[in-house]
Amino acid sequence: MHPPLDRPHPLCQQVIKNLKQCHTENPRAKFLGACNEAKRALDDCFRMEKEEKRKQNLVKSVGGAAHKNMR
Repeated sequence: MHPPLDRPHPLCQQVIKNLKQCHTENPRAKFLGACNEAKRALDDCFRMEKEEKRKQNLVKSVGGAAHKNMR
């Protein structure tokens, strides 16, 4: 299962388009695994996006903590 595709995923837009196109081109075969490769690519992209957000949040929290300690 993946998060809703209608919210912004700037790093994964092309991968989302590829999965949607695969689903459109394979309305029945998608249930038999025709789009599994596109789905794996989307999962990988979401994992990468989540890791990037995690790193940004860590930098914010460490930077914020350092700023508070300087007072």
